[in-house]
Amino acid sequence: GLRASGVKVLSVSSSEPNDLIEPLNTIKTIADLKLLRLLVVRDLEHNNAKYDPRMYEPRWIGPAYQRLLKQIFGITIEFATFKELISYYDKIKDSQTQAEYKKFLEGSAGIKEPSKKDIFKAVKMYLVVKRLMEAKNANGFTIDCLSSIKENKLPTIPCLAISRLNDMGFPSACEGDIDTVISNAISLYLTGHPGFQSDPVIDISKKQVISAHCIMSTCFDGKQYNPYYFRTHTETHKGVG
Repeated sequence: GLRASGVKVLSVSSSEPNDLIEPLNTIKTIADLKLLRLLVVRDLEHNNAKYDPRMYEPRWIGPAYQRLLKQIFGITIEFATFKELISYYDKIKDSQTQAEYKKFLEGSAGIKEPSKKDIFKAVKMYLVVKRLMEAKNANGFTIDCLSSIKENKLPTIPCLAISRLNDMGFPSACEGDIDTVISNAISLYLTGHPGFQSDPVIDISKKQVISAHCIMSTCFDGKQYNPYYFRTHTETHKGVG
């Protein structure tokens, strides 16, 4: 048969044509992953005392890990530095940010802690990341944000940017977490809904699992934005998270 000849075959034992949709969507997901070009922003020049220790692990950034990503998923990794990101930030004028800033305010349910200046800078960072991704021909994104926050290297934190990228169908995550971006991508490509990154907390008294992070998508059905509040970044109480 075909399999004996080395041809990859996916069989569906059904007389209902619609039963082909789910397995075909799985095949499409595999094809989409091969087109994922992931931009990773991190700094090669850093203060070791302030550097996120997880980024020392070769599996996050090493050549062997990159080869495995290409071999298993077909994913390509593209790197950029904080310096590159800041250069794009400096080039964007405030007037170019105003329209997008207004959209973010109109779509929100309110502002809790951050100032409107903080929100404006966060929206500007979103536009900056989009431009850098376009320049690198990338359709996925992550950044070693904790190191940049500790060293105060960026004009603002990129949480809002990552949230909106996931809304727009670009798999993204914070903390330079490539594994999470891949999980988000698989979720998005399979279901049409953005994935999410979470620090889960279990409350046994209430029989609840509380899922929270600073970059949650606001468009979980892949079509319509849900109302959101502007909050600060949890660990640092800075910017917009």
